[in-house]
Amino acid sequence: MSDYLRTSRIRLGVLFALEMEQRALERVLAESRSWSRKRDGEMGWTFGSLEVSAIVSGVGRERCAAAAERLVRRGVHRLVCAGFAAGLDPTLSVGDVVVARRVLLAHDNSGESIASDQGLLSVLPPMGSMNIHIQPCDIATSDHIVCASEEKNRLHQATGAGALDMESYGAAEVCRAGRVPFAVIRSISDAANEDIPQDVADFLSLEAALDRVVFILSKPGIWRTLLRLRGQADTAAENLGDVLGMMLLRMMG
Repeated sequence: MSDYLRTSRIRLGVLFALEMEQRALERVLAESRSWSRKRDGEMGWTFGSLEVSAIVSGVGRERCAAAAERLVRRGVHRLVCAGFAAGLDPTLSVGDVVVARRVLLAHDNSGESIASDQGLLSVLPPMGSMNIHIQPCDIATSDHIVCASEEKNRLHQATGAGALDMESYGAAEVCRAGRVPFAVIRSISDAANEDIPQDVADFLSLEAALDRVVFILSKPGIWRTLLRLRGQADTAAENLGDVLGMMLLRMMG
């Protein structure tokens, strides 16, 4: 373990946008020798001197920032923003795990790029381990779901980022202001050359279960695409959980 992380007690916060992403971590920790708790929408585990608090923030930069502020106020020492991402780099495949060197804004040049903490990156599993492709790259945060492969390509060319999410920059801003080390770890759920129908994006933007049921009933042809994307998300979640679990083990030394 890096000397940087050798403290008497480490309090780590982990942010997810979706419950499915958080369950990826729950899965790998279910049989671990840890004490777990769930309170006010927060999942927590204790492994000796390591305390982990995980929150599902909801989708979007503002929600992620609010959840990050909550964790920072509670005194976390480190923060990781984790979940799914869209591939921008055409060499990335579904299930590949990307680790941010920097996070930046996809559609707004007014924000500075924010670098991940090298101490946290040092406890990630080495590239090539675990039979999972783990790749460092810049990650861009978008203000909307990007569906078209053409737009993904434009963003890749404009920003140089390898992957795209909708949350990480919000957490990075909070951590920079609070001087809390942070990192971003994401798994690719849709590749750069993949077009997602607008109907699917509209469906994903709905939060109420009833609204989603009504939407599906009005567009029955959407099922096939949703099932395919669910399968890709399952692959992404499994690999994400494995990498996060290994990271926690390495933090424990």
